Amino acid sequence: ESAFIVTNEGSVGIGTSRPLHDFMIERSGIGTFVVTGIGTVGIRILAGGALSGSVERHPIAQQNVAPISTSNTFQEDVNRTSDFQFLITGGFVENFVEASVRFAISNNDLDTALIGLSNFDQLKQAITYVDRGPLTQEAIDKIKEIWAIT
Repeated sequence: ESAFIVTNEGSVGIGTSRPLHDFMIERSGIGTFVVTGIGTVGIRILAGGALSGSVERHPIAQQNVAPISTSNTFQEDVNRTSDFQFLITGGFVENFVEASVRFAISNNDLDTALIGLSNFDQLKQAITYVDRGPLTQEAIDKIKEIWAIT
């Protein structure tokens, strides 16, 4: 399988049998794409709802969600949010959804972040979180520390 990346200078082919996001992270890093003029997109920044910290789903949301994180089940993905409880107890954010949205906008190399929404109120809330700005460097550093040990 090959992936093709379109830039303002034409198409570039990448031969890989792995998802393109794996290739980007492991081989090049997001910064490489930014320097070459390739746009970047963060997809499902709430990990299909797991990063809400709750297994409850909105009535019109997809009810059975395959795990998107490193766990085997959606429930396990939701449980992993407890590793980041310090963001709430430390006063960095009010909830995990805010943490996810603000984490996405903390990366200046990310051009677009896609978030799954079920209603207009969720959209308004996401806009409120964006208006609060990126996470502090202290919060980002603590997140990186947790990633290093998990």
